[in-house]
Amino acid sequence: MAIVACVSQDDSEDLGGIADGKSDAPAIQNKAITVNKRSSATKPGVKNYTVRSTVDFTVSLVQTESGNSLITVTNADTDAAVSSEKTKNPIVAVTAPDGEEHEYKIRIENWDAATLHATLSATGNQAVSPALLAA
Repeated sequence: MAIVACVSQDDSEDLGGIADGKSDAPAIQNKAITVNKRSSATKPGVKNYTVRSTVDFTVSLVQTESGNSLITVTNADTDAAVSSEKTKNPIVAVTAPDGEEHEYKIRIENWDAATLHATLSATGNQAVSPALLAA
């Protein structure tokens, strides 16, 4: 009897927390990823990741080949989503709503007819405090 494992497009890899730029937490930078090619003109290849953050952050993709990809980041608690342009080397800025820790889903879509090889980064945007601005 054969056992077949099914993996849905919603399965995601946990990348951990996003460093705020002030702590010693490791940054999520230049993580090598591979995303399957699109299966049709209307169905991209998809890879999902999850992260946690209390701060605003930027998600970027640097591709080794040409082709269009898209990044969508969704706050799992509020369902608020932001997306990049469909382009080579997309980037998207995410605003943390309240300083509390939230989980985010990062969805990478590969719209090319070839497998996507790229590096993924998700880095905290270090904010300048109002007290420092007033000084």
